[in-house]
Amino acid sequence: MRTNAKIYVIERDGRLKVGHSGRPHARLKEVGGGVMLHLTDTLAEVELIERTAHRLLAMAGKHVNGEWFAASLVEALDAIERAKRIVAGE
Repeated sequence: MRTNAKIYVIERDGRLKVGHSGRPHARLKEVGGGVMLHLTDTLAEVELIERTAHRLLAMAGKHVNGEWFAASLVEALDAIERAKRIVAGE
């Protein structure tokens, strides 16, 4: 399980990609561009937090495909913050 990376939110074509990477700006190029809307600090449990955020967004009916969501930036950031708390056991 990957640790010590950042969670990013990229917007492209009206959809948001919520993912994680140790090199998020390189990842932006790899996914074909878009706009980097948000980047967290480095997180120790990044993979678990990312998966939990994905589940929260999917449960809210926002999942489109893979790591892409039809969500607002506020919804994505809320899911990431909630996922951090869940993983921390709060």
